Amino acid sequence: MSHANEAAAVTDSTPYKDAGMSCGHCSYTLKPTYHQAFELVKLQPINCYQCSSDLLLDEADREVLDKKLQTATRIGKLAVLILGPYFLISMLTVLYFSFFAKPPFPGFTGVLFGGGLVIGFLLKSASTDSTERNFVLFKNGEQPAEPTQAA
Repeated sequence: MSHANEAAAVTDSTPYKDAGMSCGHCSYTLKPTYHQAFELVKLQPINCYQCSSDLLLDEADREVLDKKLQTATRIGKLAVLILGPYFLISMLTVLYFSFFAKPPFPGFTGVLFGGGLVIGFLLKSASTDSTERNFVLFKNGEQPAEPTQAA
């Protein structure tokens, strides 16, 4: 019964949209979650929803996915380190100019808000990988013999 609860928790995770994945056996398009993407990087198989195969990435794809996830993680931490203090300083500044002093110019609070949006957009743009990659997952990380014969 706990196995069913674990499977439900995996499917409830946020979808990972930066990479497409498909089953190398049945060609089913998988919509992996962040949890499943991290499992693949740790060499843990994920289950195909259609053919129930335990699937892994080959080593080259695993390294690419690992790099994508590490970059996104670093940018996420950087966003917290930049936007957290920016938010606090902005809130204190707005409160100060609301109650104790006159703002330096009209619309000063709007400029602070807009600056936060611009910083957030720049960080989001930096974390998004511009190259689309479709990963094909195979049983035991090995490609079937059929595609290599056709090539």
